[in-house]
Formats: sequence, C-alpha cells, structure tokens
Amino acid sequence: MKEILYILIFILSFIRSNAQFTVSGMIRLEKDSSLLQEIILSIDNSPIQYSSDHSGSFKIPDLNAGLHTLNFSHLSFQKKQLLVNLQSDTSLIIMLAPSTILANEVLISALRVTPTAPFAFSDLSKADIESSNFGQDITYLLNILPSAVTTSDAGNGVGYTGIRIRGSDASRINVTINGIPLNDAESQNVYWVDLPDLASSAENIQVQRGVGSSTNGAGAFGGSINVQTVKISELPSIETSFSAGSFNTLKSTISMGSGLINNHWFADGRLSKITSDGYIDRATSDLRSVSISGGYAGPKTIVKLQILSGKEITYQSWNGVPESRYNNDLEGMQNYIYRNSLHKEDSANLLNSGRTYNGFTYENQVDNYGQDHFQLMMAHEILPDLSIQLAVHYTNGKGYYEEFVRQDKLSLYGLNDIYIGKDTIITSDVVRRKWLSNDFYGCTYSLNYDITKNQKLIFGGAFNEYSGDHFNELTWLQWPSNSKINQHYYDDHAFKTDFNAFAKYNIKINNRFNIYIDQQYRFVNYHYNGYNADGKLMPMIAVHHFFNPKAGLFYQLNKSQSIYSSVSVGHKEPNRDDYTQNTYTEKPSSEQLIDYEVGYSFQSKKMAIQTNIYYMDYIDQLVLKGDLNEVGNNTRMNVKKSYRLGIELTGSCQVNTKIKLSGTITISRNKIDQFNYILDASTDSSYSKASTVFKNTDIAYSPNITCGGTITYNPFRNLTIKLNGKYVGQQFLDNTQSEARKLKDYTIFDV
Repeated sequence: MKEILYILIFILSFIRSNAQFTVSGMIRLEKDSSLLQEIILSIDNSPIQYSSDHSGSFKIPDLNAGLHTLNFSHLSFQKKQLLVNLQSDTSLIIMLAPSTILANEVLISALRVTPTAPFAFSDLSKADIESSNFGQDITYLLNILPSAVTTSDAGNGVGYTGIRIRGSDASRINVTINGIPLNDAESQNVYWVDLPDLASSAENIQVQRGVGSSTNGAGAFGGSINVQTVKISELPSIETSFSAGSFNTLKSTISMGSGLINNHWFADGRLSKITSDGYIDRATSDLRSVSISGGYAGPKTIVKLQILSGKEITYQSWNGVPESRYNNDLEGMQNYIYRNSLHKEDSANLLNSGRTYNGFTYENQVDNYGQDHFQLMMAHEILPDLSIQLAVHYTNGKGYYEEFVRQDKLSLYGLNDIYIGKDTIITSDVVRRKWLSNDFYGCTYSLNYDITKNQKLIFGGAFNEYSGDHFNELTWLQWPSNSKINQHYYDDHAFKTDFNAFAKYNIKINNRFNIYIDQQYRFVNYHYNGYNADGKLMPMIAVHHFFNPKAGLFYQLNKSQSIYSSVSVGHKEPNRDDYTQNTYTEKPSSEQLIDYEVGYSFQSKKMAIQTNIYYMDYIDQLVLKGDLNEVGNNTRMNVKKSYRLGIELTGSCQVNTKIKLSGTITISRNKIDQFNYILDASTDSSYSKASTVFKNTDIAYSPNITCGGTITYNPFRNLTIKLNGKYVGQQFLDNTQSEARKLKDYTIFDV
C-alpha cells in the first residue's frame, strides 16, 4: 500500500512539475498609473519577445512551473526585471518609471500641457485615432471632442474639410506637427487635404481649447491642435489596412517599421491612397501620401528625420448648395437663376439636380496641389535635469486650381477688344489657372530645465520665413484676342517673417497646489502687394509686435477631484485677404483676445467628469462688413467689442467590461456688441449701399449648443462597435442674425 502511495505522489509531482501556466497582467506608469503600450517582454533567456497591447495588457502562455525571470523594456522607461515562481496561472501589475533615455515625446513636450495644467484640453491616443481612421481627414476624428464642429465640401469627410472650435474658424486654430507650424502663413488656414491620411502617421493628438499655452505659428484664438507622428518602436512591424464606404470611397495603407536596429537605429514608412466620388455631384477626390522617418536613438540623444508628402486632386465643390435647390423650391430657383444671370446650361444643371447639386460642370474644374514637408529634429540630455530640443524644417508647395468662366470681360485680363466688321467682342469664355508656389522654412527650439523636483522651466520658440508666388494664367479662350499661350494676367510675391520666444514656469507649492506662468513675445513682418487709396497696386509692409502673457492655478481637492483657473492673452494678425482686398487707408488692425477659464474635474476607476467655463473677450475682432471695396472684393472690418461665453461638460462611464458611454455638451453665447453692416446693392445699371447698425447679434457660424455622445461596445476581444451622435444647434451665415440667412440645427449619427 505504501509503495502505491509513493508512486502516486511521484506521478503527481511529475505532472505538477511539467504543468504549464500563463503569466498575464497590466503595465502602468508609476507616476499616474496610466496604461503603457508596446512594452517589450521577454522571459528567461528566450529570444521570443512579447509586447503589451493598446490597453496595457500582456499575456505569456505555456510556461512550465517553477522560477522564471521576466524582463520589461522600452526606450521611454527604465528596464525592469522580475523573478516569478509559477505554481498556477498568475496575474501581475507592473509599474515602470520614466527613463532618463530621451523618448520621442521630448520633441514636442514644450508645446503640450499635462493633467495639472490650468487649461481645457483633450488627448487622443493612437488607439483612439485608429478606431476612427477610415480615410477621412483628421478634422472628422476630432468631431467627438467638446465644442468642435466639422464640415466637408464633398459631404463625406474626404477632400476639403474644415473644423471650428468654440465657433472659431480654422484660421484661428493653431496647428503643429511635431511642434512645427502647419498653418498657411498668409491665409492662416490649414488645408488637411494637402496631407492625406495623416491620421495613419499620428501617434497621438492634443487639442487645447481657447488661447491655451504658448505654441509656434499662428495665433490660437479658438484652440490649438498638436499632432505627434509615430514614435520610435523597439519591435519591427508591417501593417496593411483597407477601408471601403459609400460613394465609391476606398482607402488603402501600408506601413512598415524596422524597430530598433543594434539598439540605436530605426526607420519607418507609410504609403496611402484614398479615392472617393463624394456625396456632392462630381466632388471626386484622388489623394496620395507618403511618410518616411528614420534616425538614431542613443542613451542621451535622439536625431530623427521626418518626411511627409501629399498630392491631392479634388473636383471643386466649395460653393455649397443653394437653399432653394435644397428645399426643391422652383420659384426660389428661378429667382436664383435671375439674380446670378445663369447661362442656360447652368440653369438646367440647377433645375435638374437635387440636394447633391454642384454648380461646377466643367470637366477639369479641379484643385491640383502637392506639398512636401521635411523635418529634422534633435533632442539631447545635457544633464539629468536639463535637455534641449532643436528642429529645422522646410516645406515646399506648388499647385493650382483650374476654373471655367463664362463670358468674362477681356479687359480684366489685359486683353484688347476684338473688332469684326461692325461688331465688337468684349467678352469671352475663359479657362484659367490660379497658381501658388511657396516655400516655408525655419527652426524651432526649446530648453527644458527641472530646477528642483517641484519647479520646471521651459524656454522655447521659433523663427520661420515664408516666400510665396501667386500667379494666374490663361490656358484657353473662346476669343483669344492678343493673348499668348499660358499668358500671366496676375503676378504677386509675398514674404513673411514670423519669430516668437516664450518662457513657461511651473511650480508645485505642495502635493495639491500648482502655479503656472507663461509669457510669449511674437514678431511678424509681412511684405505683400496691396492697393493704395487710389486703387493702384503697390508694395506694402505690415509689422506687428505681440506680447501674450498667461497665468493659471491648479488645485487637487482630493485623489479624485481637482479645480483650475487661468487667464490668457492672445493676438492675431490679419490674413492675406484682409490686406490685399482693402485699400491701404482701410488697412485692418490686429485682433486681441483675453481668455478666462475655470474648470473642475472628477476621476474614478469607472467614471470621469470635466466641467469648463470660459469667457473669451475679443477686442477688434475681424468680421465681414457686407460691402465691396474699390476693386470689387468682399472685405472684413474690426468690431470693437465681441465675446464668447460658454460652459463645456464632458463625461465618460465604464458601465461594465463590454460597454462604455461618453459624451460632451457645450452651451454658449457668442455676441457682437455693435457693428455697422453695409449691404452693397450694385448692379450693371445702378449703385447703392444700405447701412444698418446691428447690436448684440450672434457671431456667424457659432451655434449656441453642440453636443455629442458615443456608445462603445466590445462583445469580445478584437471587436469594437461604436455609435457616435452629434447635434449642432442653429447658426447664422453672417453677423446680422437674420432668419433669412440661418442654417438650421442638425443631427448626425455614425456607426
């Protein structure tokens, strides 16, 4: 009997010693317990490597019982080694400390804010971006954020898109890629279509609302968007993705990464192609882009070269749909035809179309533009508490938009009238191209100094120059007159210098109380061709000196609650059209904004709530004044006082392991105290202007309420289903608050 018992014990011991178990768990950052992805794991001396996924989870199966050594490593964090005695399936929580080795994030840290900063902001991780990236512009990915309203010329988010934050248009939203300005130096807009599928190269995005902290480039009046491209990965990878949708929309992307070669060198690349017919008639898009990056990562130094190149050909659809066509109002359409003197072919297009109407029918009415970005970035740790970041950049863009114009006057192109017998021809059908060829180059810099454990100082800034050639040419005329092939009828060169320097100081008084101070100086020198008081074109210069101070307080009430407040000043120079479409005697002034923010945050394991109240006090904001200037262009004027007052609420709740709810709502009041609106009623036979003083009217394109929500459902691993909803309240198309020029509220759902 004893012999049998000994045999059973031996067999059980043998089975147990050969049993296989699983080690799993979560990897978090020591500082704030945030989840860490792409952490490299290895066990014992095995060459096989594992990594944590987007949720910070890892799993190593089929391990024998007994002692094992787990190794955790990543370029951004200190390496960790853990001895585990496996006798059953084991779950671990691994905490990693930041590494003294510089990570890619230091290249942009000077422009970003942390959770203890006194500003309203949102962060989108790579996982957030990937879950919504189906080929639409980044603006559509940001539509779920507070106070954001997106638009699309083509109607489906492919091609030309726009975004407004707190009612402020794209020219008032500062955008940087890796800390380098993206806003066009003259119009101050961002044309996301020039870099198709940028989302596939984005590692994360931070959106600050309001003036926010100091940044490089255009003045941030509505907000700022900071995009970081793919950071260094230790593992080699290859990934392909394909998307297909309505209106023949197709997206294909292939991405590759070398991982770290010899623990130092790395290279990454991406190719993308997006095509779509668009929702609006003929609103086609043919978009292509390339991203290449590579460099060196050492113990104290990182050098990275980033190349982003995009090419877009989009059919023009930016004029929108007339209200009468949208409502199928036959009488309204007849009046529209009469008011705009439409040709019979254009009239037939309007009458026979539907709500997808596009007024352009010329087959090559396209926007054809290419842009190449080169960024060379370096970060070096001088001392453990002192680091420097430098970047030099160059962007080259060239392209045109082609358009067909019916019966334009020959004299507008410097051409002679044509005499045939007793007949005189003074007009002709025309095909013309409006070209832009520009260069943008400069450098950005920052110095990060941790004075003490509780004090941090950042010096930073940028010096950039822009050189742009604007020229228009004739490619075809019904009546050529004395023209030449590709004859130029307009040439203009513009040059702009933009310099800024800022200092940011953050002091932690105790474990709860932070003080933030931020001071920025910005210098702008713009050379352009404009009109003098006599309407003659001549060289002009505009010079601006801006001082933008900011300060704020942050207080941690307890482990889950915090409050903050801040006051920020921002300035913004007029854009190119403000200068070139006004005479010198009516040259507009720069705009100023004082932004007051107060916020509250609650955070628990399953729920998060943020509340932010803002008051944005504008001085000399530029708005359309209604009339035409001496050269027939719409112009803007400064209004002395205007403001935006609102409250933003965001929240999320993890209902259970499979369902998450999140939402946001903004309620605001956006007003102009008083301005003089001038209606130009000029016709071929008469000229008149009607002037009306308006008081306390809504600012154009500023809905008083926007809200959105998302239901996320994970029925099982690797499958996510989302329902997004967005409501945008009514908004006015100009600043008169006229019911006749109002866009009704609308709701959009996406699955």
